[in-house]
Amino acid sequence: MTDTGSRRHFLRSSLGASALAVAGSALPLLGGCASAQPTSSILAPAPGARFARKGTFINYNEYPLGPCESAREALVEIIGHTGFYRFDLIQHFHDSLAAHLGVDAEQVILYPGSGWALELAPRVFTSAERSLVVADPSYEACEQVAKRMGTPVHRVPLLANGAHDLTAMCAFPDAGLIYVCNPNNPTGTITPREAIVSALANKPAGAILLVDEAYIHFSEEQSVIDLVASHPDLIVLHTFAKLYGMAGLRCGFAVGQGEALAKLREMGSDAISVTAAVAAQASIEDEMIVAERRAYNSGVRNDVIRWLQARGIECTVSHTNCFMMDVGRPGKDVAAAMASHGVHVGRSWPSWPNWVRVSVGTREDMEAFKTAFAAVQEQGPLAAAVACAPELRLCTAAALA
Repeated sequence: MTDTGSRRHFLRSSLGASALAVAGSALPLLGGCASAQPTSSILAPAPGARFARKGTFINYNEYPLGPCESAREALVEIIGHTGFYRFDLIQHFHDSLAAHLGVDAEQVILYPGSGWALELAPRVFTSAERSLVVADPSYEACEQVAKRMGTPVHRVPLLANGAHDLTAMCAFPDAGLIYVCNPNNPTGTITPREAIVSALANKPAGAILLVDEAYIHFSEEQSVIDLVASHPDLIVLHTFAKLYGMAGLRCGFAVGQGEALAKLREMGSDAISVTAAVAAQASIEDEMIVAERRAYNSGVRNDVIRWLQARGIECTVSHTNCFMMDVGRPGKDVAAAMASHGVHVGRSWPSWPNWVRVSVGTREDMEAFKTAFAAVQEQGPLAAAVACAPELRLCTAAALA
């Protein structure tokens, strides 16, 4: 989703605009934590005791503040209408989202989370003869489906700067689907736009380039949705689960054109709830949410990375709400030890067994992380020197200056 563009205002009249306190542009991406105070409009209410859970959960790359204020208001107001399907509101959101993105409504398919599209794409675009190409490490949803189908999978290591090696990824003549997670999960690293443009020009004929931009709003990078109009083999995925804080509401979408998008649409489309639709509608109408939340996340993230560096732990250069840290021993053991202190971090990847993914929570979450990690570190050495991924020890103090 772009930060600019046309917006319709079907919720404004009944709910009112969100009262946002931050003026001007976002704080610098690598700004310090002290300058990244959340405004009242993005502070989450205390969770109800009925659904509370014990511990700190920074393991699934969720946005801890939840939906924005106007989205929460929309959710309260729609409850009385959920006895009805309200296809009209879902269609309104579909059309409004397309206008917001600057594309035709026919170029957008809504899904209950972009994960649905990741599940469907390998079924549509790969086979025993048409392979899946992925980066390593990266998000494995497409790979898991391909393996169940018996589709050949080519894994290509990330470049030294954490970008996808798209030259190598486009070199497989049997490729049916090339999956690019940008920014990348789990490393938080960026693949430059020019590399994606080059890949579109040099990939095997007929191969689909699937660009998953679930984390794009946390970065300063430009979406490649604008390239869809001139590239029928490009499909771009977005989700409201990350920066927009709607992971539990399940709302995402695909943008494409022509035969490729038509093949996806044949598998089903616009299967979202009316609750997700009105919350997402309110979210795209909030003109400050992306800048505010990007600034808050980057400040909290960079503070904890500096703290880890001071303790001899190296991290990937992240532009998102997650990063990987090199713990110098099996990551699963460290994650288990952290959980024993009530802090639940992410997992490791087979190719990087000594690196652990950490999601960025609230400032309070990350203080709990520091306390638990310090205790775990005292139990045994967490060496910085490992053999599994030495080329990605990139997050230096200079990078965060």
